[in-house]
Amino acid sequence: MINADFILVASREDLDPSPWNRHIIKQIPAAFLDAVKGFTESEGSIRYIWLRFVPLRKNRHEIFAKLHSKILDLLSEHQILESHAGDLVNPNRLTYVPEKFRNRNGSPLVPLENAEIMHISEKYHPDHEKAMKKLGVRRMSSTTFLHELSTYISRRFEEFVRQPQEWHARLAKVLSSLIHNDDSRRQDIVVLIRDLKIIPLRDGRRWTSANEGTILFPPDGKVMDVPNGIDIFVVHEDAYKQPERKQLLLLLDAKKYENFYVCEAIINAHDLEDFRPEEVSTDDLISHIKFLVAVDWTPAKSDQLDVWFVVEDGSCQPGSKVYIDSKVSYSATSIFRKQRSRFPFLHPKYSSELSKASQKWTDILCRYLMLEKVPRFVSPPWALQDGISYSISNDFRFIVEEKSPMDALLLLREHWGHYEKWIMPTKNSKSEPKEIVKSKTEVREYLSSMVVPCRGGKKARLDSTLLPRKNIYVANGYRIQNKNRSAPAKDQTLQDPRDYVKKMKGALQGVIGRSSSSDRFLRPPTDYDLHGSSRLLSRSSSPPRHRRHRSFPEAGNDGDNRNGGTDRNHQRTPSHASSSQKVDEVVEESNGNMVKHKSKKSRHRRKHSKARDESHVPGLDQEEDESWSPDERITGGRLFLNVPDPNDERWDFLGHFGVVVKMNAAAIIDRLRRLRDKGSVTKEEVSMLYEQIEISVAEIGADSLR
Repeated sequence: MINADFILVASREDLDPSPWNRHIIKQIPAAFLDAVKGFTESEGSIRYIWLRFVPLRKNRHEIFAKLHSKILDLLSEHQILESHAGDLVNPNRLTYVPEKFRNRNGSPLVPLENAEIMHISEKYHPDHEKAMKKLGVRRMSSTTFLHELSTYISRRFEEFVRQPQEWHARLAKVLSSLIHNDDSRRQDIVVLIRDLKIIPLRDGRRWTSANEGTILFPPDGKVMDVPNGIDIFVVHEDAYKQPERKQLLLLLDAKKYENFYVCEAIINAHDLEDFRPEEVSTDDLISHIKFLVAVDWTPAKSDQLDVWFVVEDGSCQPGSKVYIDSKVSYSATSIFRKQRSRFPFLHPKYSSELSKASQKWTDILCRYLMLEKVPRFVSPPWALQDGISYSISNDFRFIVEEKSPMDALLLLREHWGHYEKWIMPTKNSKSEPKEIVKSKTEVREYLSSMVVPCRGGKKARLDSTLLPRKNIYVANGYRIQNKNRSAPAKDQTLQDPRDYVKKMKGALQGVIGRSSSSDRFLRPPTDYDLHGSSRLLSRSSSPPRHRRHRSFPEAGNDGDNRNGGTDRNHQRTPSHASSSQKVDEVVEESNGNMVKHKSKKSRHRRKHSKARDESHVPGLDQEEDESWSPDERITGGRLFLNVPDPNDERWDFLGHFGVVVKMNAAAIIDRLRRLRDKGSVTKEEVSMLYEQIEISVAEIGADSLR
């Protein structure tokens, strides 16, 4: 109400639009401001209730049309409202907390102390919100409220944690209402809420935000503690039991507790590029693996996964580089026993902790997490599952090139079932990626080219050797006499070797090729040669003088598996003995026992034989095959591989690398090809070849050889 000396119209029902009246109206805003200042200086309630007099609507009378806005503009420019701190400030500097962001008692949900923005005093009645807004007081927005809440939590966290359960329930309800809001800024609101550290955890000490990892509700029963150092969190029981807080957690994607989520979080943590295992304690890293083992975890796919482990020296290594100590034969433990600093082994604390969780813990680590009990064969170890190229690992190369090729062979024999998948084509090899097929071929070539120890102290490429088995010795001209058994029945079709040679000529020409030299090579032996062949077929005990019969040197026993030694039950051949001394022995088999006898002519042959240069490695310098020793002329340039227990069927895998493991048609064809590649062939070598063919027929049958 305005009372002034206005001039009225004649009817006294309206104001006269005279200059006098306009002058009076012009002074009204200043008079209103003076009255307000008087209110603000008083000590009573009028200091806070004068806002009810602020004009909220425009007057319809033309003469008062601009008075409303002029009063509001003048008031907003002066310090007429009290802040939360008790100071009078301009209205446009203040912020008002709406009812939805207040407690049930009307106080702001977020305490105003230390707030970054200036709030209007709580003493002003909420009913005056419209007047405050007209004067320029800002109404707190959802974004502002969330920023204020975030500041409160970070700066006064202990106070936040100590707030009563009712306060936290009210806060959860407010936040849930913001998430349900459908306005255009909803997504931004959700992001801000997920970043708030408002979720209490099961341990009663920590709080977290929804953005820090997977949130799980408390499990129904007793479960293992979730390991530290991973992004997974179990909610405290108190928060789970309050409906408002549980509803908020559901909106923040909290899930029912499952071991799967914990395992997934462990794997994901180790897979992050910025994961720093050295910043995680040894106990925590071990607890990660212990949890996986305890819950009998298996990966979602059949793939192996590479996670971090602590090794013996305290450093951290990915599982694809770590070994587990094992007592299996030819394990990494035994092979690398002097190189443990070079090849990392699992920290011993894993054994004591993981064995409590499962007795099969080593199998789980090897099967799913890329650890190994035996030396690694290829690199990278996950190449097969990813369908990418691979090559021989540095670990296996170390065994071959720095330790002993024989260790490599024994390792392959003992664990062929483990290594085979990286070496041999699958049954449906056409479905294998080209990179895998090429890698397997290169691996086989590497193994075939290994220089390995042979009997007699010599060395040769693996693919230029034979296994010292009985049937291979026999097929290569070594004589075995059995006094307790009658000679096997003769093959009547081979009474005359000329008949068999005629039958074989066509097949041999297909292998060697047709030429004048091949005709000479394939022509039947002379009477001189046939004399020796016939005598051999009849199992004569007196060898023809044109042949150099060989002994059967310890076939079937272990011998010295590194240095070409002999059976422990027999006298060792002196290390300085020549190859002629060693091979000019006749072995008789009596009651299952091998007995060695010196040939009558061995002394004469030792006198005139020349020791072969041991630097010659068959298969590496084929252009010098003229230097073949008598042994090699019989075996076509091949040497007998010096391995223990050569009759063990587990050695059969060597056939994949060019080793003759049994006398069959393939071995004879290989012999023919070697003679062909040699170029210069002597009559003695041709005669030996025919005799080998004939003996092979007696051993494996004519049908098989054909």
